[in-house]
Amino acid sequence: MDSKLDLISVKVGGRGMSYSLELNKMSIETYRELLRKQVLLPSRKFLQDDLDENFEEIRNLGINDLGELKKQLSTPKKLDECATKSGIPKDYLVLLKREIGSIQPNIIPINEFPEFRVEIIEQLVDLGVKSSKDYFEFYARFMDIQELVSIVPMTLDEAKELFCLCNLVRINGVGAVAAKSFYDAGYISVQDVSSASAEKLLEKVLAVNARKHLYQAKLGVKDMQFCIDAARMIERFEDKSV
Repeated sequence: MDSKLDLISVKVGGRGMSYSLELNKMSIETYRELLRKQVLLPSRKFLQDDLDENFEEIRNLGINDLGELKKQLSTPKKLDECATKSGIPKDYLVLLKREIGSIQPNIIPINEFPEFRVEIIEQLVDLGVKSSKDYFEFYARFMDIQELVSIVPMTLDEAKELFCLCNLVRINGVGAVAAKSFYDAGYISVQDVSSASAEKLLEKVLAVNARKHLYQAKLGVKDMQFCIDAARMIERFEDKSV
């Protein structure tokens, strides 16, 4: 059995890991620095303009962590108030709200993952495990994965692979098909992606697609770097030292 898959059991089993990120664990200063270095979508590059000045105004409002910032931008009324008090352009805050929203993982129906046996998916759905979030947290509850496969008709490797796929789709920009292509390319975790070379990741993912024809989109190095940066963002959030 793949040693990396074995490690999944050791690190995850029984920890009760959370699928979503705790935004209140990241300071405004840390997020500013991550935003400064991040490869942003073209429509959001404006966020890196006047970055220090805008974040200093956010701090002056008494906002110290990203969870509080998201809360203060959560409704049109609150966003307008924040713009008025801080002097930060409303358009900037609207984009910032969207960028913060993109940090939280997407939730993917488990039946969207390619190449999984229908009977596995049906059994999981019968148990109320319908999404990537459901399975991620379901898997993490088991200290011994043998207990899981005694409940669901799947092999240990299938149980671990599905967990890996559910973990990978937590990365912004990675859907069910991309997660499968990353996994088959040997990148089975957020940590694997975060430490990858964009060029090497692209090379391996393209090789997988040449064999399996999982998708039709044309990918480039910038697409891979976007995913790598998003994976690094998750790691920073989950680092308790932040």
